[in-house]
Amino acid sequence: MFKAGVLPGILMVVLLSGYSIFVGKGADIPVIKFEWKAAAEALREAAWEIPLPFLVLGGIYSG
Repeated sequence: MFKAGVLPGILMVVLLSGYSIFVGKGADIPVIKFEWKAAAEALREAAWEIPLPFLVLGGIYSG
C-alpha cells in the first residue's frame, strides 16, 4: 500500500510546486536577499524543534 502512494505523492508535490511558482511570479511579494546571519539565527531559534521528527519516529518504531 505504501508503494502505491509514491507516484501520486511525487505527482502532487510537482504539481503543487509548479502552481506555487506560477502564482508566486504574479504576486507582488517583496524579495528578501538571503543572508547567512539570518539563517543561522533562525536555526538557533528552531534548535528545540529540529529533533522532534526523530523523537516521534523513534518513539513509533521503538514501541
